[in-house]
Amino acid sequence: MATETAPKRQGRVLRIALIASLAVNLLIVGLVAGAFLSGGPKTTRGVGGGPGGFSPLARALEEEDRRATRAALRSRGKALRASRQGDRQDLQRVLAALRADPMDLSTIETIFAAQRTRAADRIEIGQAVLLERSQAMTPGERQAYADRVEGELAKGPRRKGPRDGGP
Repeated sequence: MATETAPKRQGRVLRIALIASLAVNLLIVGLVAGAFLSGGPKTTRGVGGGPGGFSPLARALEEEDRRATRAALRSRGKALRASRQGDRQDLQRVLAALRADPMDLSTIETIFAAQRTRAADRIEIGQAVLLERSQAMTPGERQAYADRVEGELAKGPRRKGPRDGGP
């Protein structure tokens, strides 16, 4: 009898771990995609403020540079939308794999790998846009931008306020 409960318990723990992992992956993907496409706070609108590390770089941009960065991201919107659509489709596939008996672990692992690839592609797009914008700056503008980025880093992470879902 004890041998029957051990595999059931182990399977249940694995299922909970996979669901938690899926939730974290989807949260990260959602943050990155949302920051790029839905605007986010005014200081990081269109540039990204998620876990990709763009926040200080985005907050330090002058308004003209922010506008140019948003336009560049919009021009790549088709690729970003396709990436988000792929994530939504994958979520349905993960749900089906979780409900399968026995659970289809290899399918879930494959889906997670695809999600990581798409998230990396979105980060690359954001980094390319910031790099293009930096190259368009004069040496003096780049120096001032670097100083503003350094100032943003000195401030530390942004605290969430009531508008951002915090206290």
